[in-house]
Amino acid sequence: MRSDACSVDLLNCPGNHELTLDRRFYAQNGHAFHNQEPQNAAACEALLTNSPSITYLNHASAHLRLTSSSGPRTQFSIFGSPHVPSRGHWAFGYDNVADALRLWEDIPQGTDIVVTHTPPKGLCDNSPKWGPSAGCAELRNAIERVRPRLVVCGHVHEARGAMRLKWNSIFNGGVIEQEAIDLDYAMGRKKQCIVDLTGKTHARPSSVWGHNGIIASSHPTPDVSAEACTSTISATAEQCCVASGNLSPTRHIESSSEVSQAEADLPSAPNSSLKNKDAEELGDLTRRNDTCIINAAILATSYGVKPKRFNKPVVVEIDLPVCDDDFR
Repeated sequence: MRSDACSVDLLNCPGNHELTLDRRFYAQNGHAFHNQEPQNAAACEALLTNSPSITYLNHASAHLRLTSSSGPRTQFSIFGSPHVPSRGHWAFGYDNVADALRLWEDIPQGTDIVVTHTPPKGLCDNSPKWGPSAGCAELRNAIERVRPRLVVCGHVHEARGAMRLKWNSIFNGGVIEQEAIDLDYAMGRKKQCIVDLTGKTHARPSSVWGHNGIIASSHPTPDVSAEACTSTISATAEQCCVASGNLSPTRHIESSSEVSQAEADLPSAPNSSLKNKDAEELGDLTRRNDTCIINAAILATSYGVKPKRFNKPVVVEIDLPVCDDDFR
C-alpha cells in the first residue's frame, strides 16, 4: 500500500503503443522500434510515477479523495490496466485465457471505476479489422463480478460508443438489459459530448448508485462548472482526467498493485484484498444495479489507416460518495 497527498488532476493509464512503459517488452524488443535512439524505459516510467499531479495506473488501484476546501469533497476507488489481448507485436499483450484470468481477477471488489485499454468482449468492441467482438471475454466476466459504476476503455478505435448494462439482482445473474448511448450527436457541432449518470437530465430511478437513468446530452462548449455537476470525469482511451469544474482537488492515494514489468511476466497483486473474496463486499453486489461502459477512443481510425480522423473527448457526469467529515 502506498499513501500520500498532493495536487492531482490527471489519471494516466497506458496502452499497447506505450512501448517504453512495458519494461519487459521494451528490454526484449525496443531495438526494433528505436534502433537509432534507444529509450530508457525506467526513466520514461519515472516521468509519470514521480509527478505529484499524476496518478499512474499500470495494473493498479487507487482510492482518490477530492479534498480541496472549495471542491466537492467526494471520493471514489479506481482500477486501471494497460493489458490487451495480443494482436501484433505491441506492449502489454497477453496470449491466453490463463493469463487473462490472472490479470482480471486483480480488479478489487467494490471498485467504482475501471479503466482498461481493451474493451470487454461484446461491449463497444466491434472492429472492422478484428471482427465483431474484439474485446476480452475474461475482462467482461470480471466486470460482471465487480459491477463497477463506470468502465472506460479504448483500443478498438472504430468501436467508440457507450452503453448501459442493467445487472440481475442475483450475484452472477448476468445482464438483463443493455441500452446503447448515442455519442455521435455532438460530431461536427460546437457541443461537448456528455454522458449524464446523475439523473439530472432524466428521472432518477431507485438504485443504490442512483444512476440508472443514463442519457447522452449536448451542452455548450464552455467548461462544466462546479455547480453543474458534483464531479466530472473527462475520459479518453489513454488517460482519464478527474476534475470538478474548474476546481483544483487534492488526492489521497492507496495504490493496490505496484509490480515492475522487469521483475514479472505478468502483474500479480501482492495485496490479498485484490483476490475479491470478501463476503461483505460480495453481498453488496446485489445492490449494484448498473454499469456504464464507454469506449472513449480519441483516434477514430485503426493504427496506420489514412487519413486520420479524431473523436471528441467524452465527459461523464457522475455523483460520487462524499468524504468523511473527519478526513484531512
